[in-house]
Amino acid sequence: MCAIGGASLPQWMPDYAVNTAYGNMLAQARKARAKGTIKGFLWYQGESDCGDSNNVIAYSQRMHARRKVFCLRITFSEDIFTPVTNGRFRKSG
Repeated sequence: MCAIGGASLPQWMPDYAVNTAYGNMLAQARKARAKGTIKGFLWYQGESDCGDSNNVIAYSQRMHARRKVFCLRITFSEDIFTPVTNGRFRKSG
């Protein structure tokens, strides 16, 4: 598990040092893969990136790029990398 509460997507930039969010995620995935087959990967993140409409628009492009790099590094199909979202929220007022 590689959970980090309140992290924004830029904090998940590919940085291979184990003490970074991305490096830790990569290390954990490699450990899991050494013990068996990775059959699914849930990405539950993004709320921190939704405060600004510019971030919302760019998030999809940045997320796609992160997903592709991570799947190549771990050598598994992008099909098992599943983004998960919270329910939709509506601004009050």
